[in-house]
Parts: sequence; C-alpha cells; structure tokens
Amino acid sequence: MRSAEDGIKTEFLNYRPPFFAAVSLMCGISASALLRTIWWAEIILAVLTVASFIFGVFVKKKTVALICGWAAAGVIAFYLYYAFTYAPPVEGYGIVTGRVSDVMSVYSEGGRYLLTDVFFNGEKVSGHIEFRTSETLSVADKIVFQGRLFLADVDPFDSYGASLLGEGVRYNAASDVVTVIGRDALTFTEKVKAALNEVLTVNTGTESAGMIMGLMLGERGGISGEVSDTLSASGISHVLSVSGLHVSFMAGMVYAFMRLIKRPPKRALIPLAVILPLYCVLTGFQPGVIRASVTTFVFLIALSAKARYDALNALSASAIIILLCMPWSLFDLSFQMSYAAVLGIILFYRPIRASLAPRGGGTVRRIARRAAGVAALSLSANALLLGISLSVFGSFAVYFLPANFIAVPLASLIYVLAVPLSFIAVIIPAAGILLTPLGYLTELFIDFSALFAGLPGNTLKAAVPVAAAVVYCFGLVFGSGLNLMDKKYRYGTAALTTAFFVGMLFTG
Repeated sequence: MRSAEDGIKTEFLNYRPPFFAAVSLMCGISASALLRTIWWAEIILAVLTVASFIFGVFVKKKTVALICGWAAAGVIAFYLYYAFTYAPPVEGYGIVTGRVSDVMSVYSEGGRYLLTDVFFNGEKVSGHIEFRTSETLSVADKIVFQGRLFLADVDPFDSYGASLLGEGVRYNAASDVVTVIGRDALTFTEKVKAALNEVLTVNTGTESAGMIMGLMLGERGGISGEVSDTLSASGISHVLSVSGLHVSFMAGMVYAFMRLIKRPPKRALIPLAVILPLYCVLTGFQPGVIRASVTTFVFLIALSAKARYDALNALSASAIIILLCMPWSLFDLSFQMSYAAVLGIILFYRPIRASLAPRGGGTVRRIARRAAGVAALSLSANALLLGISLSVFGSFAVYFLPANFIAVPLASLIYVLAVPLSFIAVIIPAAGILLTPLGYLTELFIDFSALFAGLPGNTLKAAVPVAAAVVYCFGLVFGSGLNLMDKKYRYGTAALTTAFFVGMLFTG
C-alpha cells in the first residue's frame, strides 16, 4: 500500500503473506521454547495468541489475524513437539544395548555414533543415544556396553543440543569397552549409502570417498577431523551441507536430460517428483534439502504455468512446511545457516552485483561481470551468516571470498560427475574406473582448502552474544529492499544495527 500523494512509500515492510506467516510462526516457536518448562505460561501464551487471532478476524484486520494466527500455530506446534518427545531420566549404572544407525563423526581418538533401538537393563529406552567411544564401529552393528545414560542437553537455544534433539537424541553415553554382538539388517537408505561408499572407496581412495559422500549426501562420517577443520578454516565447509546448491544441480541434470530427449520443461516435474523426495530420504530430511526441493517445485510449477515466481514467498513457504512438521528445526544450525544464506542472496545479490559489475561491452568487461556475479553471490550469502558464525562458533573465515571462487566451481564439478557415475558404478561395477579422476579432483579440493586454511590471519576470532547476532541479522533485513520506507531510514537502520554488532565484537 502506498500513499496516493506523489507516490510516497508508506509501508514499513513489503507485505507478502507467506513471509509474514513464516516470521510469525518462528516468533511463536521461539516464545514457546523460552517458556517450555513453565506449563501455565505456555497455556496463557497460547490463549493470548489465539484470542488475538480471533479478534483480528472479527474486526477484519487481515494482518493482525495473519500474524497472531501463525504465532499461535508456532506456540502450539512447539509445545506438542516438546511434550511428546519428553524423555525421563535413567538412573543407575547398567548394561546398554543398541544399534549403530549413523556414524556422526570420526576423529583420531575415536568417534561419535547414533544408537537406536536402545535397551537399558533389558528395558526399552525412549529416544536415541549419542555414543562416544575409541572403538571403530560400523552402521548396523549391534553393540553392548556397561555405563550410564545421561539426559542430553535439550536447550533449544544451544545449536549443538538442538541439532542432536532434531536427530532424536535424548541421551549421551560413552565407553571404550564395547562388544559387537551381531549385525542388523541394513535399511534401504543404508544399503544405498553402503554401495555408493564401496564403489567410491575402491575407485577413488578412502579419503576422497568420504569427501565425495559428504558432497553428495552430506555424510560426514568418512571425513577426518583434520580435513573438517581445514574446510571450516578456509570458509568452504558449506559445500558439505546438502542444500540448494546440490538440489539445483540435481534439478538441472534432470532438466538437461528432458531437453536432450526433446521434452518440454514442465515434464521435468514428473521425474523430480520421484527423485527429490528420494534425495530427501537419502540425506536424512535435512532442512536445506527440503527447503530447496519445495522452492524448486514452486519454481517449476510457476514456469510451466507461466506465472510470476517470487523467491521470497517460495522460501517462506518451505520454512512454514518444515517448521509445522519439525518445529525444533528452527534451532537447528543447518536450518538457520541454510535459510540465512538464501535470504541473504534474495535480498542483497542484485544490489551487490550492480555495484561491482562494470558496464559496457568487450570481452574483458564480460569476464569482469561474471566474476562480479560470483563475488556478489558469495558476499550476499555470507551477509547474514557472519552474525550466526560469530555467535555460534566465535570465528569467521577471513578468506572465504577468494576460497569460494575456486572451491564452489570445483565442488560443483565433482558433484555433477559423481552423482551419475557412482550410481552407474553400483549397477555396472566395471564402470567404476570412470570415478578414478574424481579422486584426483577431490584431493585437489582438499589441498586447495588446506592452502587457504594455512594463510596467516585466516580466521577472525570474536564471540558475540546471540542477541547481538539477532539484532544484526534483523537490521540488515530491515535495511534491505524488503523495507519500502525511504532509503535514508533503511540505510540508517542497517548502519545502526551493524555498528551495534561491531561494538559487541570488541566488548563481547
């Protein structure tokens, strides 16, 4: 809505119902999480938000009804999730049996494993276990050990605890004396992953196979702690977080195949309707994959219907779907970083690219414009991630921009080649020889990341409070083109919040 007078913009924010709904849902979930241990406060909060929604409908205030209705949905969704996933404490020292369902990470002294089907002294335990041991275990191993089960930290505002709870972890345990008592049958996804890992290990080597599995499916169990630290220090560890980049390549390969067999683009919806859900299953329904799958479908539907595609609305719709089904995802670091990166691209890519790209013709300027596009993509994706990284990790990779100039294209090449070739090699083992060059490319990728990680001053170390990061992120969003107020107010908002954030860097 704008003033009829001189076309002056009067809206505080560009009204997009899906965006307002997603933000309201997040606020409701956050408020409910804060009050999760005070049942009467949860009830009062739910009553107030529902009453406000009814009031908004009654007085025909659609914005009030929209905001309060989705906030109420967030409050109720989180409360129900928290109530149904409650795990009682397990007292005493006893015999624990369980099944290794995932290799969460490996390091020189041992590893972390996800245990399911857990029994304590013969009684079924509600929830999974994050198990640490110096022993080497494999998926589907059935193990037994003696020890205690400790309740996992379920604080939603702790990113590590939130990510564990999202995987169903309710207890922590550790033991260096473990006995493997048998092997369970592999599930469908475990069989696929095992087959892929085997052909990759045989044809590319153990280290390269672990990296390729990480690129394709987000599996980090085969990546050593040293390599993982190197990727983080160089600012390119995001390539292992399966999200929009991976899904877009998947969709692009399907689209290219449809074009190759001379089928219209809208026919790509049919194979993608099968492939993307299967990809979500193989990657463990990671928030980034679900988000990218939903937005891809929205884009293709809009393309086939010749309708306008709004990236922000599609992003918001995917967030609503994920949070209604898995409200705890809001506190999962992968969800936060995935959405922050895409939101940054939506809001800041075009203005940054416009400011960097030279105008005019000529080969040199065309190359410069392409380089400006790559730089703008990396800068815009990291605009909001800066606040999250410093608040969660207390550090930020200084050379992320030049590192991503080479890392992203190289990782993309490995991914595009690895996906079809590895599946072909599973079916036709002799075709595995085609994977051998990928081993060299992967080694080059690892060496390249080590080069940037070893540069002096490669990491900015500064811890800031979560509240400061939130203010910073919201300040940039309100200072973007999403805000329809006058530019001086928008830029002033962004400048003030950024200044506050920088101040916290030196005082936090």
